[in-house]
Amino acid sequence: MQTLQERIDALGIRATVKEGSDYWPPFAMDRGGTAWTVTLRLEGRQMTTPFFMGAAHTKPPEVADVLDCMLSDASIIENAPEWQDFAAECGYDPDSLSGYQTWQRTRRQTKRLRRFLGEHYDALVWDTERL
Repeated sequence: MQTLQERIDALGIRATVKEGSDYWPPFAMDRGGTAWTVTLRLEGRQMTTPFFMGAAHTKPPEVADVLDCMLSDASIIENAPEWQDFAAECGYDPDSLSGYQTWQRTRRQTKRLRRFLGEHYDALVWDTERL
């Protein structure tokens, strides 16, 4: 089984990373982390996403850092596509508005990731050894 980094290298996925983001989720506001805007490129397609790192991280994120997080989120959505399942899987109260909003954002991100990765999506979500 290939590692995520080996798959990234084989597919030629590249990224442009710039510090800052237009989106700051509530959990990141007061933790002293760094926000990044990451644009991934693959086979003429691109996907731009915010990415957050804790205060201990002093270098920009690598492609593998960003994809690992997104692929982990995607695997949760694939296994728990409905709100009730997602809530149970992730430990949210089924009546949690913030949990529901997280589910909605994660579903949208997963749809965008599927379009971006195209035919490589399933292999990266299911057949890749994580970092």
